[in-house]
Amino acid sequence: MSDWGRLERVLEEVVSGAAAPGIVAGCWQGGECRVSLARGFLSSEQGDRKVTLGTLYDLASLTKAVCTAPLVWLRVQSGEWGLADRLDDFFPELKGEPQGAITLEQLLRHTSGYPAIIRMDQMDANGPEGAYHLAKFTPLENEPGRVVCYSDVGYLVLGHLLETESRKGLDELFQSEIAEPLGADVPSFRPNGVGPAATNGIAATSVPEGFLRPLYGVVEDENTRFLGGVSGSSGLFGTIDQLANLVLEFRRCWMGTGRLFSRQFLESVWAVSPDPTGNTWTAGWDTPSDTGSTAGRYFSLESVGHLGFTGTSLWYDRRSDVIALVLSNRVCPTRSNPRFGPFRAKIHDTIMEVLGYTDPRPRRYP
Repeated sequence: MSDWGRLERVLEEVVSGAAAPGIVAGCWQGGECRVSLARGFLSSEQGDRKVTLGTLYDLASLTKAVCTAPLVWLRVQSGEWGLADRLDDFFPELKGEPQGAITLEQLLRHTSGYPAIIRMDQMDANGPEGAYHLAKFTPLENEPGRVVCYSDVGYLVLGHLLETESRKGLDELFQSEIAEPLGADVPSFRPNGVGPAATNGIAATSVPEGFLRPLYGVVEDENTRFLGGVSGSSGLFGTIDQLANLVLEFRRCWMGTGRLFSRQFLESVWAVSPDPTGNTWTAGWDTPSDTGSTAGRYFSLESVGHLGFTGTSLWYDRRSDVIALVLSNRVCPTRSNPRFGPFRAKIHDTIMEVLGYTDPRPRRYP
């Protein structure tokens, strides 16, 4: 009998050690749920409600992996767009600018040359449209294709591109092109903090400057808040089962039975290029690094996944057919809490040890 009590104890350590007020974690193998556990509270405020499996979490940058990148993939798979298409193919104002030469693939793989972050709310811009215009012209820190730099800016630009070309909001595109075709309960955006009822509560995030209480149901990321709660970088909220419904679809696609993508197409966008040196990124999802991976020691080199700043993560090991999902609000009440980091790998190691996968992952690079 699998000892999932070990995982339960790790989650209790997260809460008792103040690494996060609450946490939900689950494991799926062969497409079936093996375990799903919830521990802790919605916030660090005394007397707040307990977390349940139905608690809604700010998924943060998981939005990039399960919304923005797949929406681009759909257009590439259909032939409407190509990974080699350049930004100046879509935005004529970038003709002759270094940003115009950035390709969709470079944006997806975080090799665009854009810096990691910008602050749209601090720009001298007339609302979101003006901020997006300035974002496209953000000075590059590296020549496109030369250096890996995880960049929110690149995904803000991708989200803006999707909205500009479709003349629809990213939340509308996600609903019509991903959620509705699946016919399943999946995460959703909360424009201006408004979304479906959350009867089991919403996990709080940080207390922004000038606020008296943590955010509940309003997106943590400042840029996405400035944009009204919807962006290519973050904005999705979901329960662990809603997130699982999405990730299980990517698994079905890999198995050749999914609705959104062919296996052949996923093989292409989930491939890791060794250039730039030491790269771990695919065209939208990450893979385990050789040292210090949050996926732990046992998720294989065939694993793909992503992290969220708020304390969320997803990993799918295609070799063992294991999916691990973690939702937490480690940023509550403050982003500067350093305690959660080591628990990411510990949770994944515990899951794989309980399942019996204990062969250490070899290095990808010599």
